[in-house]
Amino acid sequence: MNKEEIRQYMGPGAIDSVDTARGLSSKLLRDVVHNVPRVGIGSESSVDDHIHALLDLLAWHHYLVSHGDRPEHRVQLVVGRGPSTDAALPAVRTLRWTHTGAPEVEVLVESDSNPGDFEADTGEAPTFSGLRPTEYAGYLNGWYSIAPTGMASEILDRSPDARRLRLYPQLSNPPDGGKWSLRLDGLQIGELGPTEGYLRVGKGELSSQRAVQMWHKINGGGEALPVTETSLDAAIGRISELVRELERVDGGLLDHGVPEHALESAVVRGEIQVTIGGRKLSTLGDGQAKVAYGSQIPTLWAPAGRPRYLDALLRDDAVPWAVEMKVKAGGGYGAYLRHAIGQAVLYRHFLRTATPYQTWFDDRGLDRQAVRAAVLYPQPTPEVQRKIASRIGNLLLTAAAFDVQVVTVDAGWLQ
Repeated sequence: MNKEEIRQYMGPGAIDSVDTARGLSSKLLRDVVHNVPRVGIGSESSVDDHIHALLDLLAWHHYLVSHGDRPEHRVQLVVGRGPSTDAALPAVRTLRWTHTGAPEVEVLVESDSNPGDFEADTGEAPTFSGLRPTEYAGYLNGWYSIAPTGMASEILDRSPDARRLRLYPQLSNPPDGGKWSLRLDGLQIGELGPTEGYLRVGKGELSSQRAVQMWHKINGGGEALPVTETSLDAAIGRISELVRELERVDGGLLDHGVPEHALESAVVRGEIQVTIGGRKLSTLGDGQAKVAYGSQIPTLWAPAGRPRYLDALLRDDAVPWAVEMKVKAGGGYGAYLRHAIGQAVLYRHFLRTATPYQTWFDDRGLDRQAVRAAVLYPQPTPEVQRKIASRIGNLLLTAAAFDVQVVTVDAGWLQ
């Protein structure tokens, strides 16, 4: 059933108007039947839409309770079967099984054999011990057993901007070629191996239009700059030019248009301290190391799903912390941070149940089954804090039900 068919199934009371106060989008159909809040999504919904719908439903229930309503201690998610349903259900089950306290979560899924009929989904949360976790564990073990050599190492030794530069293992591939991703305050600016590589700022998740424009300006176009032993000085100079173009007067993180990656980079290299419950978390490697250890750990939210990369794995002695980071870039705080809670839960669940990762955790003196989860974002200004107090209160209720910590950090201009 698509969204309109789900609307007919739910009845005339189902609405889909945007509700800013509650952080509910027009993708969700919602109503209250027999005092039970319900949210419905159609067959066109993506995997992430399924996950967000469950989190939004729980937050809506908290909102109703906090505003004097008395809904039943249960909620229903109604799912119209579509191309993403089977890929989404394992993640939805993880969230349902991980959620503690009220309300009870019921998931009704359109029958695969009898379209138009709905069945209660009672499946258990998945575990991860198959071929793909084993493959990713192999990449992790391989990359973490080598160190950058040759030109990949030399460019950080010689660059005056080395504080901002880090080499990232390309954890979606084996380390056979030895090419590292080079990032500048989290902005991907090239790839480097022992004897050759290139610099280029391209489009995509790890870049932005602003960064691309600056690269075109200093490079005389968008083509890649080959990096060899003879062009290494020119490459180092080009990086310094890019820093000058993107630098702010406060000298803090570069304004390159990908703020979440800037925040992640500063946290992983220890430049921004993360404290939870009065305890300071540590990075997996030396803060001065050339490699961004603990960043972009590959995970799965469903056995057959696409890989999802954890922002940072930090540690409190032997206790690992899976940290999802968010920087508000317009819109509201409520839904954006709420959805991050779901991500943190799913990362944590994968790592706790991914038995092929055991060796990697053991080698670092980490207790894999003790992984904790946190959502991190820059501390808002006092004025913004006053405005969002009620939304953050709702957020904390949702986070507590999943045993996720919500923490803020002093992140300079990202506040």
